[in-house]
Amino acid sequence: MTGSAYQRHARLLFSYFIISDKYNRTFATTYFDQVYEICQNKICIDQLLNNKIYWIEKLNFNLDFGYDPFNLEYLSATSYTNGDFSVDNIPGKITMNFINTDSLSAGKIAELTFLSVVPDTQITPLTIRAYNFRTDSIMFLDIIPIDNSGTLVSQGKCGISTLNYTGLLPSLLQNTPNPWKNQTTINFIISEKSIINLELYSLEGILLKKILYNVEYNPGTYSIILNAQGLSNGVYFYILRTNTFVQSKSMLLIE
Repeated sequence: MTGSAYQRHARLLFSYFIISDKYNRTFATTYFDQVYEICQNKICIDQLLNNKIYWIEKLNFNLDFGYDPFNLEYLSATSYTNGDFSVDNIPGKITMNFINTDSLSAGKIAELTFLSVVPDTQITPLTIRAYNFRTDSIMFLDIIPIDNSGTLVSQGKCGISTLNYTGLLPSLLQNTPNPWKNQTTINFIISEKSIINLELYSLEGILLKKILYNVEYNPGTYSIILNAQGLSNGVYFYILRTNTFVQSKSMLLIE
């Protein structure tokens, strides 16, 4: 029995590409880019496996996909192999476990779905590493994976609202005049676009009047006139509430 000079190797080159949709989801598709044989240490060009299948039995292997967890949030994973599949996820690395795979060819093997979140940088490094190929069956193949890497470039179109600093600090000012009768003016400053509530309370903490209720204001300085109709002499509190700010002051009504 003579040995063959023909060595059969499966050399796997993993790659992926990124497609984003309008809902800010990002799809990372993992491929066997090339699977080919080596004949006497030379690639058999006629044996490129883009359209050829290697039949194997119960092959198990792992594939790590590295990403920036501050730029991408992992959502789900789908396998396109004919075996079992599971995923282990820690922020920054997804380990895909391929179990009992019975055939090997160039093409899609898995798809990962992410949510594009607010990035701390526009460039996200991505890496792929395949390892731990194992089987209980006899294989006439030496599987040699080739790692790959790339980048995801965020275009900044995430559909989020931005806050512009105006230099103004939110503030509720003392009403004028104070003490007052008939009417007084309440002034306040808003530093960002906000929903405003301005309320009047008695000394006992009972809500007497909603002077402003869920009114949207842009940044700026505003004045509201409060009439004494329906109020009696005494001390009152008025409270300004915004999305991020609450302040109260007291006033004295005299007749």
